[in-house]
Amino acid sequence: MNTLQKCKSCGSANIDSFGPEMAIHHAGRANLSKPHVWLFPELLVCFDCGVALLTVPEDKLRQLAESRELVLSELTTAEEKERCALEDTCRR
Repeated sequence: MNTLQKCKSCGSANIDSFGPEMAIHHAGRANLSKPHVWLFPELLVCFDCGVALLTVPEDKLRQLAESRELVLSELTTAEEKERCALEDTCRR
């Protein structure tokens, strides 16, 4: 048990840390083929309220931000194509 920290949600000292493996990607089937961001963070878990806390390192935050920009740009492109087809306002 981790006696140096307390749960930030309920204040309990009944917490422990774990070393998980995480592959983070945006939700949806279309995003499963996109690169995942792998994390190996320290995960603090409260055994009283169930809250889990982790911190994403800066380099992984940059990777997640880049992934988000890619997903958003593809979404905007798809929306523009759909609107263009429906309104026949495509620039040729």
